[in-house]
Amino acid sequence: MGNKEILKNDELITKFIGRQGKVRKDLYTFIGVSDINNGDPWFTLGNAKFHTSMDWLIPAVEKIEELGYFCMINKWTSVYTGEKDKRISITTVEGNTKILNTWKAITIFIKWYNKNK
Repeated sequence: MGNKEILKNDELITKFIGRQGKVRKDLYTFIGVSDINNGDPWFTLGNAKFHTSMDWLIPAVEKIEELGYFCMINKWTSVYTGEKDKRISITTVEGNTKILNTWKAITIFIKWYNKNK
């Protein structure tokens, strides 16, 4: 996984859950980021930690669930659509670490969601 992929996917997640600064377009924010970003409510894409911190990823998981989808995080990470008894898998990622699996699954979901909304 290269730095270019990390920045691209962190930007995708940031735009999904947050917003860009009006004055400084290189700054982003989302609800609760100051709690996990040393008290700072703004961050640059280069400082985003979605690929290394579950604290950063949870707001994305929560937004996915608010949209009516279901995330299952364990040895692998899956995102489903549909009612509980009739779930359809959008993606399942299995790999080395739970954080990277979740990060990859969320980025796959967001790309799917943006294409299908």
